[in-house]
Amino acid sequence: MRARGMLFTAILTGVGVVLLVQTLYLAPGSRLAPLWVILPTLALLILELVLEGTALPDRAFRALHGDTLRGTAERVELRLRLHVSGDRRRPRRSRELRLTLWGALLLALVYTVGFLAAVPLYLAPYLRVEAHVAWSKTLVITMLTAGFFYLVFGVLLNVPFPPALVG
Repeated sequence: MRARGMLFTAILTGVGVVLLVQTLYLAPGSRLAPLWVILPTLALLILELVLEGTALPDRAFRALHGDTLRGTAERVELRLRLHVSGDRRRPRRSRELRLTLWGALLLALVYTVGFLAAVPLYLAPYLRVEAHVAWSKTLVITMLTAGFFYLVFGVLLNVPFPPALVG
C-alpha cells in the first residue's frame, strides 16, 4: 500500500512540476497567484515523498509515544464497532441525501440573501444539527468564519460580493 501512495505522490509531483514550468512562461503579473499555490504544494509533495521513502515518521512516532498507538487504535476500533452495530446506524444513502440537501440549502441561501448573509445562516444550523456542536462553539465558529470571509475577501482582497439575485 505504501508503494501505491508513493506512486500517486510522485505523479502529483510530476504534474506540479509541469504546472510550474508552464507558469514560468506567463507574464510576471499573471504568474504570482499560481506560484503561491504551486510552490508550497510542490514543497509538501516532495516532503511527503521523502517521508514515505523512509521509516522516519514511524520511528519518530514510536519514540515519542511508545506502544500507546496500538492501545488507542484498539479502543477507537471498539468504539466504532459499537457505534456501527447500534440501532443509531443510518444508511449511507440517507447520509448522502442529507449532505446533498445541506449543499442545496447553501446554494439557495447564496442565491436569495447573498454570500455574506448565507454563510452564518447556513453554518450555524449545519454545525448544530449535522455536526452536533454545542451552541457556544457554534456561535463562535460561525462568527469567526463570517468575519474571516468578510475580512479576507471584502477588505484585504477587495473582492466585491455580488448582491442577492432574488429580493
